[in-house]
Amino acid sequence: MNNYIKPLDGVKILDLTRVLAGPICTQQLADLGADVVKVEKPQAGDDTRHWGPPFVDEDRGLSAYFICANRGKRSIAVDIHSSAGQKLIHQLVAKADVFIENFKSDSLKDLSLDFLSIKKINPNIIYCSISGYGSEGQRAQTPGYDALIQAECGLMSLTGFSADSAINGYDLNAKVGVAVVDLFTGMYASQAILAALLKRFREPKAQKIDISLYDTQLSLLANQASSYLVSHKIPTLMGTAHPNIVPYQMFQTQQNPIMIAVGNDTQFVRLCEILNIADLAYDPKAKTNKQRVLHREWVIKTIQNACLTFKQTDLLEQLQQAQVPVAPLQNLQQLFDSSFLKQRNMLASFDKEGMQLPYMNSPILFDGVSNTSTRPPPFLDEDKESILEDWLN
Repeated sequence: MNNYIKPLDGVKILDLTRVLAGPICTQQLADLGADVVKVEKPQAGDDTRHWGPPFVDEDRGLSAYFICANRGKRSIAVDIHSSAGQKLIHQLVAKADVFIENFKSDSLKDLSLDFLSIKKINPNIIYCSISGYGSEGQRAQTPGYDALIQAECGLMSLTGFSADSAINGYDLNAKVGVAVVDLFTGMYASQAILAALLKRFREPKAQKIDISLYDTQLSLLANQASSYLVSHKIPTLMGTAHPNIVPYQMFQTQQNPIMIAVGNDTQFVRLCEILNIADLAYDPKAKTNKQRVLHREWVIKTIQNACLTFKQTDLLEQLQQAQVPVAPLQNLQQLFDSSFLKQRNMLASFDKEGMQLPYMNSPILFDGVSNTSTRPPPFLDEDKESILEDWLN
């Protein structure tokens, strides 16, 4: 373990991002071994330091939110609006491999931190810009927020319950429970930076990466977008159901709900046999997935009535033994108490000055070894001296 060399050991990243998309990107790169210097606003720091409760240490800016996206980094507070601050950033840029930011483009030009300015200082820099709607164009100066993008780019129109199933008799649109657009934007950004680092060996020159939340969410529409573009039918709210597969949704048992995800006709036969409705599997209106989609309401009602004759634990066990895809609905307490999660070694905690900072490990293993950084999230400006010494001698 002591001799383990991470993929990005020696790569220097100057990180001017805050909140979630950018910090998730640079946390992933830090896990891979990069030296990430997080540049923060003096006194205040990253906005998410103050997003709470809950906090581990409110006075020192360690909110639960901040902890989730900032391990593996060193922090330095710099006033980028001052001439001294801009000079320091330019000195750090000269030593960096990657520069990443999520400011409005006009602000960066005023601060001489735009791509053209940075490229003059470091002609081999990889410059990554994360924005709401693109760093150039009609909406370049419009700030982007995950929930707004979910609403504008169609995700909320696909998430929630229709008037037929909603309690109040009207469509109930919902936001995804985590900031999925921010998270995927960060993942796309880290992927692009890795590709740019590889390309630099073949063609050493400055590269600009432009990633927006808007474009990310469009790409995430995936099969829903394809279905609309082929059929020109506007998708409806379906709760936990799948637009193209039946049965693929939550069902209520005598106790708690279960999620059943039948992906082929063979699994459907097994499901029907266990539910004591074997005839349904051979009915012409349910024999194939196409027919089940066309007769969705009748098929789902039949399966739901059968599920209500079972206890959740009994049905889960029988379906799992029959290799029918199924899972219980769990809240976070149930999840973190589960024995399987403990077996996966995903839950861990940093000890920082006697405080416990819980976190999720990186899901990536290299030759069975976790690549998660062992450096806990920093206090604001905690690492100024070591950064200046290591980067600027």
